[in-house]
Amino acid sequence: MNDAGALILAGLPQQYQALGGAVLLTDIRLAAQSAVPQVRLLGQFVRERVLRGSSHADLLDPKSTPDNVVIDLSTVQLLEWIVMREALFDSARKLG
Repeated sequence: MNDAGALILAGLPQQYQALGGAVLLTDIRLAAQSAVPQVRLLGQFVRERVLRGSSHADLLDPKSTPDNVVIDLSTVQLLEWIVMREALFDSARKLG
């Protein structure tokens, strides 16, 4: 998960990239427990993908850390798309 977090935060200063795995894990945990149904669905979807993946880690388990969680490339690409989409929408809001 550390590599996935760094990949998603590529382009930011190195100190942020180094925190990428922890930030990603925290965000997914918050999403999986969100009161917003769409956000909760995404968080639970990513949780299930990781649980069924090679690490079999439960992202909601406090023992799971960015060092022992493996997230597959397809899920990383989905998360990158969501981050890019939000950045584009944010830019459009600022212009409008």
